Amino acid sequence: MAYKMVNTLDSMIGYKNEKYEQFGKAAARIDDFANFIPARLSIPVITLAVQILSGKGRRAFKTAIKEGSNHSSPNAGYPEAAFAGGLGIKLGGPNYYDEQLVSKPYIGGKLEDAEMGHIKKACDIMMLSSLLYVFILIGIVVI
Repeated sequence: MAYKMVNTLDSMIGYKNEKYEQFGKAAARIDDFANFIPARLSIPVITLAVQILSGKGRRAFKTAIKEGSNHSSPNAGYPEAAFAGGLGIKLGGPNYYDEQLVSKPYIGGKLEDAEMGHIKKACDIMMLSSLLYVFILIGIVVI
């Protein structure tokens, strides 16, 4: 419950604006701390899921390690980069927020552009990764 509270707080006010700047920064830093280890532990699990589904686990792992830090979030880039490598696509890049163009780096920038067909593949990776994580956690509890 505490983790969900921190995550929700960051989602609600963990961005910079004048009204909540100090509070928002604190929420964002607490969320960064709470997600530091889980974000990095997701890499081998996503890699395994990609390997099972497409045999591209090595590329997923290499992309996660090489480009995971190319994200404004200290944590989100690692699983995102694993997905980019696993799918063979680039993610991120410039985007509009509140009608303003924000320049962001691509993750998997040397890979192909995303297409509609990648959505189902990404969902498959996400579902298998989640299932694998559950099995791993059950194994840890049993041991």
